[in-house]
Amino acid sequence: MFESSSPDKTLAAVFAAGVDGLDAEQCLDAIHDLERVTSAVQARQARLYARFAECRSEGPLAEWGTDEVAIELSITRNAANGRVGFARTLVERLPGTLEAMERGEVDLHKARILKELIEPLSPEQVRVVEEKVLATAPDKTGPQLRQAVWRAVLKADPQGAQARHERAKAERKVVEYPVEDGMAQLTVTAPDATAIYQRLDTLTRRCHDDRTMDQRRADVFTDLLMGRACYDTPAAAATVLVTVAATTLAGMDDKPGELAGYGPISAAMTRELAAAGTWRRRSRSFGRTMPRRSGGTGSPWTSSSGLVTRPAWPRRSARWGFSSPSLAIRWRRFRGMSGRLQYAWR
Repeated sequence: MFESSSPDKTLAAVFAAGVDGLDAEQCLDAIHDLERVTSAVQARQARLYARFAECRSEGPLAEWGTDEVAIELSITRNAANGRVGFARTLVERLPGTLEAMERGEVDLHKARILKELIEPLSPEQVRVVEEKVLATAPDKTGPQLRQAVWRAVLKADPQGAQARHERAKAERKVVEYPVEDGMAQLTVTAPDATAIYQRLDTLTRRCHDDRTMDQRRADVFTDLLMGRACYDTPAAAATVLVTVAATTLAGMDDKPGELAGYGPISAAMTRELAAAGTWRRRSRSFGRTMPRRSGGTGSPWTSSSGLVTRPAWPRRSARWGFSSPSLAIRWRRFRGMSGRLQYAWR
């Protein structure tokens, strides 16, 4: 937030300070200030685009509004349509995001992520998602924000997420794009793409030579499709890791799952993967069972069945953070054991 001055005063101060006389810390401060000013300027530009579209919504020039923008900025008509449409979405459907841009807390890239992922939601669902993610958006990278927004979208509209997945699955395809220097790019869009990549990676790691991993993956992929080599390995060698709440598998709720290497997936897709694969329980969350660690019987972490229940949350003290050093050690040990959960904490 611009606490001591408005964006225009901040911009003037940065330009007045020059560049040559700044040290590294001052350069970082100026870069940070300019980044926030840029976000505020882009927010104002979005409001102007939306206002222009409103002014041109009626009258003899209504049909040519985006053409005016294209001519004025020397961009294509499609680019002008994209800018105006994005601006109207911010003003009409994501007002909180636009205000965060004006405060310099959210940049244009993060705003585009929100706009892209909330597209199919109702206005009420959009408000829920926006309120959920904006509080932490300033501290997240673009990929982190994308995962947080998508997770919130899945929670807000689980039935719609499954319907969209079915439509996307019907559009699976393989596309070839020519690129420079006599090369081409092959793109696969399919539900099993993550499993395909995992299997390809498994086969690649069995090759040991001077090629890079990227080169080996490309060569193994080409060899398999062109019939140039036979890789003697079981068809089920690929492993896909999915983290899901047990209540979701049981159909008690529709919490999103997490597909390793991909991100959040819908509850229905999680159950579909569970039905087609082999599931192994690794540990559970608070008040439930966890795998036994090594140690004799009578240890607070073991039982005759090999599964134990986590002790009650340790009582904290001002000096140690816990009521005793031994409790602090036990708590750290529990945190270390539970860092990789098959059933995510929900």
